[in-house]
Amino acid sequence: MTTWNPDATRRTGPAAKTGYPFDTTNEALGAVVHSAEGYFGPAMDILDGPKPVSWHFFVTGHGQLFQHSPLEAVTWHAGLEANLRYVGIECEGVAGSPLGDSQLRALQALLLWLKATRGWPSLSRGVTLFEHNEFMATACPSGRIPWGDLAEAKPAPATFKPGELDYLRGSADQEEAEAVGRSAAWQKVLHMVDTAAQTHSTILLVGESGTGKEILARRVHRRSPRASQEAARPSQASSEYGSCSVIRW
Repeated sequence: MTTWNPDATRRTGPAAKTGYPFDTTNEALGAVVHSAEGYFGPAMDILDGPKPVSWHFFVTGHGQLFQHSPLEAVTWHAGLEANLRYVGIECEGVAGSPLGDSQLRALQALLLWLKATRGWPSLSRGVTLFEHNEFMATACPSGRIPWGDLAEAKPAPATFKPGELDYLRGSADQEEAEAVGRSAAWQKVLHMVDTAAQTHSTILLVGESGTGKEILARRVHRRSPRASQEAARPSQASSEYGSCSVIRW
């Protein structure tokens, strides 16, 4: 069995950077929360590269959650003991920069999900919540983790009006079903959309009516750092280049 967080974007890391010859199953008895000491792009380069480092989750500064390995995988994030027993969570940012509000809420929600999924007795320092420097000689997590807020985490109240995000978000499975295709041209479009979604730039989708602008607009929202924020339903407009699809945050 493999366990994936339903609210996380699955961005799978190399299977070769998980497990040991003598053990491939993580007990997931708690979590080690790290400071990534960097940002999403370079962190993904490290994850995909030859350096023997991997982790389960990455929480961006804007509160978007990525999962790279199932909970049951042994990732290489804090030394042998921690790797075999605990989930590795990387938080985007560097020493001296506290977690942002959206990032903290996403981390709290992840820990509550882990607690419920794995049956942890509590969210407590030294019991289910750990720092990297408790297992290895390192400055990580550089004093960035507000442990009091995490230990007292409670389910967040709904911040959106009923049904407000249903149109844009739907289920992940539904979104993927709408935005699939086998042609090289369509795969190139999806790659461009996913890359653009990670930026903070304005994105304008232009094309003839019925070519899928609304589908791509929903995909941009779900895969952007603002996925947890309110967004209006994509609206149609016209320009000298043709019809356009617009999302407002």
